[in-house]
Amino acid sequence: NPDQAEKIKEITDAHGTDTGSRDAIFDNLDSLDQFEIDPDLIKIAEESPGDFKSAKESGQLSSTLLNELKELGLEGEELKIVLADLNTGPAEGQQPGDAPTATPVDPNTVSLLANHEIKDNTINPNLVLTAELAFASSFFQDVVQVYDNLSGPSDTSESITRNFNVLGGKNVSISAGDYDIGNMYGGPANDEFLIAATDKLTIAGNAAFRNTDESMASTTDGLILLSAGNLSLPQGTVDQHASVSYGGDMLGISSMETFNVINVDLQAEGEVSLRSLDSLVIENSKMITTNGNGADFVHLRALDEINANGLLFSANVQQIVMDAITINLANVTFPGGSTVNLNSALGPLDTKYPTFGSQNKAYGRVNFINDVRYGQHLLNSRSAFNTHAGSITIGTK
Repeated sequence: NPDQAEKIKEITDAHGTDTGSRDAIFDNLDSLDQFEIDPDLIKIAEESPGDFKSAKESGQLSSTLLNELKELGLEGEELKIVLADLNTGPAEGQQPGDAPTATPVDPNTVSLLANHEIKDNTINPNLVLTAELAFASSFFQDVVQVYDNLSGPSDTSESITRNFNVLGGKNVSISAGDYDIGNMYGGPANDEFLIAATDKLTIAGNAAFRNTDESMASTTDGLILLSAGNLSLPQGTVDQHASVSYGGDMLGISSMETFNVINVDLQAEGEVSLRSLDSLVIENSKMITTNGNGADFVHLRALDEINANGLLFSANVQQIVMDAITINLANVTFPGGSTVNLNSALGPLDTKYPTFGSQNKAYGRVNFINDVRYGQHLLNSRSAFNTHAGSITIGTK
């Protein structure tokens, strides 16, 4: 074919600078048109022939896309799977040319596969996606499942509207710093901002988040830090706690696995929420709200156990709810004047009481193991509970 011979010569003369590149061209003569449009594909065909073949078979022959995927550490079989997801073809029973029944994955969501390090007081806005886009991605379904399972009943109705933005990745690390999410929050129409990891979310030091978007001044806003695997919070010392705070209405921290809150203070203006699909372990830590006029609400929820030893609340906290199969409390002081609901699998003893003392600790119950107080009043017996715990309700999860 004279035309093809001429095209081979033109491409070889322009881009076949060495034996390797010329071999790549002659090994892929069926891709001459693509080489002519996108010459950088020749280098990929030369250096990664298997990945080039996968891209060709998927119909995703773009050097820009392939280089982005390779920068994310994707190659071999993993790259092949992602490329297939990016180009969903006709379903079974359809003819070529028919509209596919599934929507191809948006290439912008490949950032959900990468590891991200948030540091130097800066969050890269190019990593932020709408929840609608991120939650539709096959790359993010582990996070979606955990998010939905940890949401309240009102959040999991048949018609779900996800009005928030997302920064997601495989592993996400947040270094100590002061981070402004105002320019990526999305404005008053959005309910929250989600930072989520599929495998592990690490907060490596004292992290303060804030929202300087002035349009949010009259609306409630929230920051959720979530892991579909492991979550690690900074740990201070007994005398000097670490801290994670959000200068907005709500701070939520959630994990698929058990996570530890040890020597760390968690703070938001109106609400602090901790949720785990396993257990919560809290030692020598404080939940702080600073509003004083709003919800001032602390919600601790675990699928299995809440184990709290040395848990304090700021004086502003007005409402405290704990939900778990078993709740074990020691050295915990509930603020005087607050309303407290402690809900376990089996609920109260004799319609009202927790257990008292380590010797009476029981599965499925709320267990006051040692030094649990309401205000200054020690709750170590039914008599003390009757006298001082009128604002504490032991319920069923």
